Amino acid sequence: MRPGGIEAAEGVSTGVSAADRLTTIRAAIKDNAKPMGESNDVQAGYARYRYALAHTRPLL
Repeated sequence: MRPGGIEAAEGVSTGVSAADRLTTIRAAIKDNAKPMGESNDVQAGYARYRYALAHTRPLL
């Protein structure tokens, strides 16, 4: 786990793969996403916050 990173709480294995990071980003940018600690959607992990903020178009 990297300090300052997040990871989806469900649907990821090691959190390192591109697929795991995409799952995390999707969980973090959901319309009803809540801050870490107030939600079970994301937890501390590998994906850095800047990855989620870098995407301005919908991820399919």
